[in-house]
Amino acid sequence: MTQEVLRVLAGFSALGDKYRKMFGNFCVPQFLFLGLIRVAWTHSSQPWTYSMPPNALDDGPRLPIPGFCRDGERPAGYFRTTSGDFYGSSLEKFLPTRRAQPYQWAPDMVEDNGGTVVAVAGPDYCIVAADTRLSSDYRIRTRNVSRLIEISPCTFVGMAGSWADVTTLRHELAYDLSCFEAKHGGAIGTAALATFLSNRLYMHRLQPVYALNLVAGLNALGQGAVYSYDVIGSFNRVPAACCGRGQELIQPVLDQFMAQDGNKLNSNNAPLSCEEAFQVVKNAFLSGAEREISIGDGVHIVIMQKGKLEPRMESFALPRH
Repeated sequence: MTQEVLRVLAGFSALGDKYRKMFGNFCVPQFLFLGLIRVAWTHSSQPWTYSMPPNALDDGPRLPIPGFCRDGERPAGYFRTTSGDFYGSSLEKFLPTRRAQPYQWAPDMVEDNGGTVVAVAGPDYCIVAADTRLSSDYRIRTRNVSRLIEISPCTFVGMAGSWADVTTLRHELAYDLSCFEAKHGGAIGTAALATFLSNRLYMHRLQPVYALNLVAGLNALGQGAVYSYDVIGSFNRVPAACCGRGQELIQPVLDQFMAQDGNKLNSNNAPLSCEEAFQVVKNAFLSGAEREISIGDGVHIVIMQKGKLEPRMESFALPRH
């Protein structure tokens, strides 16, 4: 024990000379004090560590994987503290190994707050709708939340998923749009907004935000356009899309009514009118609310039509289960 303490103190003394040149004299006493505390803590009454076995001290890894030997075998328990606690090169041979702590489950950092967004594009109109319930598991947080963001009278964004990530993405998108308007002197179009949102989501690709997005609006020709996304920004223009908790229930209905390959429920394969598409969206939400607990309370619907300066707002109630 005494030899090990002297060895550690010698190592800290050498490191103290090194850090004195880098940071000055103020950090050396604190560094030595923390080192002594680490030595006392390591050689306390707790006998179990994740230390490597003595036969793995040659050219093996510096920090062992918990529960695994060098050759990949899985031992029955932890390794006892031996003189092999001081191993490695440079700083590692002066520092003892870390104590084994019981594993604890970390809380989930992302919470799915539900929500369903539906968008339908027609030859001269576009409809986007979202429910108003914000839930957490089987708890209802609020019954009147708006998931539709108005970018311009002919462009809207719908977001579902984690409300924390949705709020963060809203602020980031608002900043990007303010920079765009200041640079170009006008509101952004639907196609340009789709690319902007894709770039913003791709910036979070290493830690994706759990925000499920749809961009809906009219393009420069007055035609309806809907863009669906994945979590890292890949997007595609589609005739109809749904995202959120009710996607598995509502998306097949939209595909049957709005498919462009002729596989439609209407016999003449003609595009649906604005009022017909409105009824499809309304009935889809009513049907989904009977089968999905996170859909309920109400629906906000925005109808954008060619030649109209302002969109038409509609809303209706859903079952309050």
